[in-house]
Amino acid sequence: MTPVDTEHPGLAAEDLAEQTAEILLARYGVIFRDLLTRESITVPWRHILRALRRMEGRGQVRGGRFVGGFVGEQYALAEAVDALRAVRKRDRSGERVYLSAVDPCNLVGIVVPGDKIAARPGDSLTLVDGALPDDEEVVGRIAWPRSPGEVVATPRSDLEAALPEPDGVSDPYAGMTDAAARRAVNRVTGR
Repeated sequence: MTPVDTEHPGLAAEDLAEQTAEILLARYGVIFRDLLTRESITVPWRHILRALRRMEGRGQVRGGRFVGGFVGEQYALAEAVDALRAVRKRDRSGERVYLSAVDPCNLVGIVVPGDKIAARPGDSLTLVDGALPDDEEVVGRIAWPRSPGEVVATPRSDLEAALPEPDGVSDPYAGMTDAAARRAVNRVTGR
């Protein structure tokens, strides 16, 4: 008889663990126990580990040592392994990434060396080539817009070419209505 999770009636514990493993793999690409310290999952790691072993047996994931400095089993999607290899071979470009402190990608103090950065709404952090910069303040406050009029859409030049051109309109933001802008601001500000 398979134990059943009381929070998800009708779903066997094995199925729940496998679904959790799939979600974590989709989010991170590579998972191991230390990576999950910021996650608020109810499924114990031992159940997720059994599910990952079954998935490895079916050829859905790879087991191995993908991220250095961590003890225990690690599992990765094939695409993530290829991406890790490509990043390792790539020269540093000075690429800056700005993250919200509550983003699951905020792995400072877990995977990225440095002190943990608290996951407080409104805080942001800066990474340069995937690491914390030495020369500037890493954590700052995000100035959220208070009204739709304050929202300024400025596409990054490297992404502009990838944006589809909507029905012959050269400005990809031309079709955005005031109501759509208000909904976007409401989602961000929680109003």
